[in-house]
Amino acid sequence: MTDITASMLLFEIAREAGIKKIIYASTNAVTGWNEKLAQPANDNWTGLPPKVSTADQFRPDSWYGVMKGMAEIAGRYLVDAHQIRFISIRIGSFIGGNEPNDIRHCSTLLTPRDCVQLFSLAVDYQGPIKYLITYGTSGNTDGYQVGFMDIRPAVEILGYRPKDNLIQTHRHRFI
Repeated sequence: MTDITASMLLFEIAREAGIKKIIYASTNAVTGWNEKLAQPANDNWTGLPPKVSTADQFRPDSWYGVMKGMAEIAGRYLVDAHQIRFISIRIGSFIGGNEPNDIRHCSTLLTPRDCVQLFSLAVDYQGPIKYLITYGTSGNTDGYQVGFMDIRPAVEILGYRPKDNLIQTHRHRFI
């Protein structure tokens, strides 16, 4: 069974059971080509691409990204056709810990405690927005280097206040 098949079955079972909110763990691979196209051709590049927003067009970088994007579109349908609230969190990187493996992780990593906070806020959210897509990373910025996945919807709508900042605490290991 593919990821999209499993998602569709779960969404339909939830709808039939009268569930009124779905929190979906998605991926930045839904817009992964936006990042790839921003990188120069040389392999020595260690910078960060321009900020990627959930308003950017779908540009999946893999079949996995395609399937997750299709599930997000299905979520839009559930909101419009069945009045189910749908919140999708496009996780940047999650490795189950706080130690980034490379410079990119300093921007994309979502630590366990920030992950718990973000998903808890999504579960508890009762505001006016019925369909929300946000990126999910920790608060990775220091004024010089800024995390390139835009978490503003999580901050402004859900009230997310990340506790961890891998750019401040770990970037020096990779520069």
